[in-house]
Amino acid sequence: MKHTMKAVTILTVLFMLLLGLALVCVGAILFAMVPTNGTCIARPWFVVIGSTLQIVPLIVKVAAINKIFRAARRLTSVRIKANHLYMIVGMITGSVMIYLLVWTLVDPMSVVSTHTLTKDIDPDGARVVNVTYSCA
Repeated sequence: MKHTMKAVTILTVLFMLLLGLALVCVGAILFAMVPTNGTCIARPWFVVIGSTLQIVPLIVKVAAINKIFRAARRLTSVRIKANHLYMIVGMITGSVMIYLLVWTLVDPMSVVSTHTLTKDIDPDGARVVNVTYSCA
């Protein structure tokens, strides 16, 4: 039973990293698309939550390993429960989600168009205007 628990713990951290990577990839695809109000709001959610799920579990795991080595240096034992580590990751991810929610409610991103007058002239003799869309 203990061997199965270790495998599940390792797979859970790996799953969080892969889920974070997948969310960042979805965010990158959204950045490549033509902006709409929906994609402008979704971009930071996917990228920030994905980055959080990639970085935070690693930092928590390194902190736990550091705690083990410090205890070994003092010749004391230490117990680290996986549920406690998952709770820390969940609390940090939850706080990031609350931050994103407040940001989205207070100042949601929307599509902004920029018109640029060029020196080019079309066949009708009119000046060409370039229109670009971005999120702001």
